[in-house]
Amino acid sequence: MRLYSLAVLSVALCLLHASSGESSPSLEQIDNANLLPLAENEAAAIVEEGEVISTSNPDESVNEQPVGEAIVDSTDVDKNVSVSNSSTISVVCRRYESEEPVPVELINGTGLLSILESEANVTSRRVAGRCVGLLFYAGWCPFSCFAAPYFNALPRTFPAIKFAAIDSMKHYSWNTQFGIVGVPTFLLFHNGRPVARFNETDYNLKMFAKFIQKWTGIEPQGMLSVFSADFNGPLPNVPEHEMDHWLIVSWVFVALCAIYFVLQSALWSNLVEGVKNVWREADEVHEHAD
Repeated sequence: MRLYSLAVLSVALCLLHASSGESSPSLEQIDNANLLPLAENEAAAIVEEGEVISTSNPDESVNEQPVGEAIVDSTDVDKNVSVSNSSTISVVCRRYESEEPVPVELINGTGLLSILESEANVTSRRVAGRCVGLLFYAGWCPFSCFAAPYFNALPRTFPAIKFAAIDSMKHYSWNTQFGIVGVPTFLLFHNGRPVARFNETDYNLKMFAKFIQKWTGIEPQGMLSVFSADFNGPLPNVPEHEMDHWLIVSWVFVALCAIYFVLQSALWSNLVEGVKNVWREADEVHEHAD
């Protein structure tokens, strides 16, 4: 009888627990019921009040595009010149001081500091500033020589931009600062700061013009053509064959190390002992002959 009563009590408790579980919502359901209407109400309030939410910097917003100045979307320092960019920054280039196209200038470290000198009044890339196209090259590099005629033609195609080239092997201290890991490397600067990096495989005038127009909005002047004078400089199109002193020092070091390890090897010891034995036998034969 007692066992029967306990069984009935257990069944009753199970039924009571099941009914209470179906009627009472879980903690997750309560949270969702409270949060979702609140989010909808907040969104409606934002729309009604006409507020604008933006993740961009308010200092970088532009309401008007200045007449006669080129504006284009770009990223802060973009190594890939693909069209899809999530964050956009406008770049405005001021026309170069000279009315006539200035040829490419071959510069050193001091010249690089001069052309990349920034102006204090240019506080944003939407403010017209000096744009510079800088090519890092090496005189012995065949790829740099291949790109030379096309780069020499850029001042004639884009007279509003200053173009310069620096030998990254002779002035290697700048490679780390601008992330130069290979040559040729073409960088575009605005007011002394890097804007974009040319990341195409083909170094020709068409790709250079497309790259510059994309980041500055300046259209190329005249036909995209390379003249015979562009092959004569200023940037050389023939690899330089000059003596590399560091290469000679490296080869001397390798040769000395090789000689040292050969002299310390067992093969060399056996060879020396064999020569000595042959020499002794030759002396003995010579003495007997006498």
